[in-house]
This record gives sequence, structure tokens and C-alpha cells, in this order.
Amino acid sequence: MTATSEHAAKTLQTAYKYHLPELLQESLQHIELNTKACLLSEHVLVLPKECVDIILTSDYLSCSETDVCQFFLKWTKSQCDLQKIEATGQNMRNLVGQTLYQIRFPVVDMDFFSKEIANTDFLSSDEMIAIYRSQYGIGTSNFINNKRRGPIEKRQVHTVTRYTDYSEMYNESEGTEAISFQTDTDIWLKGVHLFSNDSYVDFKITDATNAEVYVHTTETDGDYGFTSRLIKLSKPVQILSGKEYTLLTTQHISYGMYYGIHCSHSVKAPDSDVSITFKNSPICTGISNVDQGQFAGFTFSV
Repeated sequence: MTATSEHAAKTLQTAYKYHLPELLQESLQHIELNTKACLLSEHVLVLPKECVDIILTSDYLSCSETDVCQFFLKWTKSQCDLQKIEATGQNMRNLVGQTLYQIRFPVVDMDFFSKEIANTDFLSSDEMIAIYRSQYGIGTSNFINNKRRGPIEKRQVHTVTRYTDYSEMYNESEGTEAISFQTDTDIWLKGVHLFSNDSYVDFKITDATNAEVYVHTTETDGDYGFTSRLIKLSKPVQILSGKEYTLLTTQHISYGMYYGIHCSHSVKAPDSDVSITFKNSPICTGISNVDQGQFAGFTFSV
């Protein structure tokens, strides 16, 4: 059984039951990318409450909140049937407990809400009034007022470039190329732009404790000349705002290789408010620093 099969919900439950964090994350990511189809599967209606919590707490589901709410109602009624209790609004509320507050009722379609929710005891009168008031811009403190952001893989991609010109190497060197960086907003890093003419590229990202956050190796073909190349990460890497990270590589610097110069110490993507600030890394023994080097830029999503 794999997370990419039609049994993603069952895989999620198996991963949760047997404490398999990697499989659980893989299962959740598949559900995030294929939410509507997964929420229509038969097994999702018999998931334990803990697994439903995992799904509903995700900010990355790829369907409308009305779809999420429809699933939640079906799952709750199914649980009532399994426990042989009447599916009244009050019984359903008692059964779901705090999970109820993972549903973002303020962004559910109000026609659906009025027909399927408002005429039951699923919500208190104060909660229903607060949700109707939210339609006029008055936020409610009980429920999240914003839409889910959607899967990371489907979000807009931004690119920042830190160099304004390039130059050519006239000697060769071995060593560690490294640059430290920090963002002012949490981002998901999707690619690194490098100057390199090697067919084999490896680099890694470490945090302030020197722990490895991501390790990448790849083989590429083609002559890139003076242009930088985009190395796509195998999976998005979360970069937390205000924390320092270091990007490093041990590639061979050969004669004729190009590198960026006149680099900006802080850059902002033209279509994003995210700023990335660079800093010299003490572990660098090569040519890279805040003013020049092999690291040309980043590709990311917010």
C-alpha cells in the first residue's frame, strides 16, 4: 500500500497507528494534492477522529471549505452510525468535540450553511450569529476566518536573483562555497540557482546548529556557459523567518567558470513581499560571499 494509491486515507490511518511519520507525511501530502477525490473515498468515513484531525488541521487542502464541511458532516453521521447513536445535532457535536473548530465556517458557502447547518443543533446560536456576521467583515474568534492556502506544489512560484553581473574565473580552486541567508517571511524553497559547469552538482542547506535541513545531489547535462542553472529540489523545504540558514557546496571551481558579481546583500522578489538577506559564512573557503559567488538566487513559494 502506498500513499499515491486510491487508498490514501487507509494509508494515513496505518501510518498513524504504527507510528510511521514518513509514510504519514507522504499520505497527507497526497490527500492535500487530491483532497476532493480522497474525501469521497469510502474508507475516509471510518477514519478515527485522530486521523480526521490531521487532515482538517492542514492549511494545504486543495478543495473548497464547503467540500470539507460536507465531508465532515458525512463523517460525523457515519461515526454516529458506528457508535449506534442517533445523528442529532447535539449528539454530533458531542462526538466531534474540539475538531469542530477546524472547520472554517466563515468561508463555507452560506446557502449550504443555511440549509445543512443552521437548522440543526450542531452549532450554538451565538456561533451561528458570529458566522453570519463574519460575512460582513466582522471576524469570529471561534473559527478560522481565512480560506486554506492550498498545496505548496500548486502555489505561485517566485524567483529572486542576487547578482547584477557576472565574471569569469581565471584560475582553479577547491574548497567549500557557502553563503548564509535569512528570510523575513516563512517560505517553501523549491529551487537553487547556481553558477556551475559541472555535470555533477551537490549542495546542502544547514541551520544555525549546523544540522542538515536538506541534501541534494544531481547529474545534469549541457553547457550552461555564463548563465546560472536552476536546480529544482526533490521536495519543497520550509525556511522559517528570522532563522539563519547556510547553503553550501563543494563543487570544483574550474578555469572559465562564471560566477555572479555586484551581488545585492538583500533581495526581494518583484512579485512578492518576501525579502531574503545574505551574510558571509565562516565555513566558506572559496570565492562566495555577499558580493560575489556561485549562488545566484532562489525559487520559492509562500
